[in-house]
Amino acid sequence: MEIKTNNENGYNLHFIETKNFKTTFIKVIFWEKIKKEELVFRNMLINNLLFSSKTYNTQKKMNIKKDELYGTSLYGGNYRRGNYIFSEINLSFIDDKYSEKGLRKKVLDFFLDVLSNPNVCDNEFDKSGFLINYESLKSDIESEGEDPGYYSILEYKRLLDPNKAFSFSITGDIDSLNKVTPKNLYDYYKQFFSSNNIDIFIIGSNLSNIDSKLFSDIFNGKSGLLPKDLYLKYEKDFSESKISSKFSQSRLLVGGSINKFTRHEQKYESLLFNIIFGNSPNSKLFKNVREKNSYAYSVSSSISRLDGIFVLQAGISKQNYENTKKEIMLCLDEMKNGKFTISDVKNAKAVILGLIKEINDYQGAIIDHAFNRIYLDIDSIDRQKEEIKKITKEDIVRLAKKIDIDTILLVEEKDNERD
Repeated sequence: MEIKTNNENGYNLHFIETKNFKTTFIKVIFWEKIKKEELVFRNMLINNLLFSSKTYNTQKKMNIKKDELYGTSLYGGNYRRGNYIFSEINLSFIDDKYSEKGLRKKVLDFFLDVLSNPNVCDNEFDKSGFLINYESLKSDIESEGEDPGYYSILEYKRLLDPNKAFSFSITGDIDSLNKVTPKNLYDYYKQFFSSNNIDIFIIGSNLSNIDSKLFSDIFNGKSGLLPKDLYLKYEKDFSESKISSKFSQSRLLVGGSINKFTRHEQKYESLLFNIIFGNSPNSKLFKNVREKNSYAYSVSSSISRLDGIFVLQAGISKQNYENTKKEIMLCLDEMKNGKFTISDVKNAKAVILGLIKEINDYQGAIIDHAFNRIYLDIDSIDRQKEEIKKITKEDIVRLAKKIDIDTILLVEEKDNERD
């Protein structure tokens, strides 16, 4: 699909014209270098903007308005990619052709009101809505410590380097949250639209009648370029450690840096390697660690090219620690020695090609792919298909040999009183 981009003063506006959907989808992306101390502010800001506005000053009124606009969907959130933090506000609404004439204008007026007319009085956010969102975010932060998988991966990344962005909790921390007030959140709002790079994507049909300067009175940000410091890297000596936890199940994490991977290997060969090794029900880890030997309740691997990390996680009983660790290393050695089949490679390719094909089935996925092509060094869909098809078993073996394990962490379960 063709993308038409207008570089406006303070933001980039991208139009993707297609008749494949009955809805119009708008994604506003704010992005900048991550600042740990501002993570809670970003979360609180997005949550408060979506909760109510000056015009629709309660959550109930906001929801009633969305229902009146034929079930218009409005949502957002924050996520990290490498060294950068991204905040999104998404809008999806049915086209006039399937609803009523003039609906698009009504929805866009509503959207502009949400963005530019927050529920503020005397230079601070409405206290009732602020407190609801404060308690919600506080609950999210506290619940992270209750999730064994999330807690363990954060502890693992902090072992790699506690100062790198990959070790930050995206929701922030309680101490930082306690510093947010209705007043300083409004101060943050006033500078937010000028301090961030801003990209706005609109996908749907008959987009030519949308004014490209629609958001000019709101946004005074930056027109971003491909970040030169997007990728994270770390270096550390080998370590094997254990930490205690309150969980009823242990988590074993084993991994290493992917600094030796070429950019092509990060984008392509690593995807196939990961599916064959540990990211599918037919993977080596699943079949050997979980099914054959019953060492783990769960096991999977992942590779983050932007963070420079390869890591696998297994949910185990701590008495299986040594056996699980040994079996994992045997599986990795088998990958390095080419002990997997051509059929494994073909099946992995089929999985990846299927995922690539699905991109054009969803408006949000099309926008994400477009953004990633512009800023995150992702190839076109056709190019991706070509590159995946060309990969050989030898390419995957070559990549596997570049993996050196530098960190093993066991997050130990609490002792059972009967032990």
